[in-house]
Amino acid sequence: MKKVEVFIEIPGSLNRPCALLHPHFLSFTIDISVLLGGHWWGPTKKIVQGVASDRVEKLDLSDGRLIAYARLLAPAMIRIGGTEADRVKYKPGKKAVAELYPQGAILGDTGLENNQDRKDGYEYTLTKGLWKRLHDFLKKTGMELLFTISAGLSDRDKNGVWQETNARQLIAYSVKKKYPVAAWEFGNEINGFPFIYGWSKRVTPGQYGRDLARFGHLVKSLSPESLILGPASAVWPVIGEPYPVLIFTPAFCGSV
Repeated sequence: MKKVEVFIEIPGSLNRPCALLHPHFLSFTIDISVLLGGHWWGPTKKIVQGVASDRVEKLDLSDGRLIAYARLLAPAMIRIGGTEADRVKYKPGKKAVAELYPQGAILGDTGLENNQDRKDGYEYTLTKGLWKRLHDFLKKTGMELLFTISAGLSDRDKNGVWQETNARQLIAYSVKKKYPVAAWEFGNEINGFPFIYGWSKRVTPGQYGRDLARFGHLVKSLSPESLILGPASAVWPVIGEPYPVLIFTPAFCGSV
């Protein structure tokens, strides 16, 4: 095999930086499964709906060592997301929403709590206590929060259209309590839904685009300083995006 020597010339002085990275360039995720004591990966050999069959202990956000180690990684953004982010009911916020909408009329939302033709498929509940502990942890470590809002089956009506009832409660409550959220992400790897829940439960790129627009309007109306992110896309080795027939992300980009 013939060897080829390559020389790269770097212009400018080596004594000064040629570019600056954003302080959050190196950030990380705490899977919501670990926060809620969900089906995080461990010694289990069985997979059910895209996650492990076994459950794990909840992460102790008050642990002194965890706080000390995390503080060394600051500044950074902590993303709270993962497969089970789309299966969470948010406990906080009903009172905050009632204060924002005293007449009870919210345009375009059927209200999932009144929808009797479907089962409540939420597997987990995010409580006020856990939400407070998370924000206490962020404050102690100097981190900012990127939180994945559920766009799963339990937040959709019988036609598969996303409803904002659940998300509105958490965002409104966070604003009321002055809990800062730097970015709200809409759903976790929506293109993986056909493999997790079945082809009939998929969310098309066009539907996701319409849902994202609605979500964006909600966030900007309640927390205009927060960023809006999406879609997160599952990408696997070799096969790439696991969405047969239609590659989700390019199709989504073409629909918006």
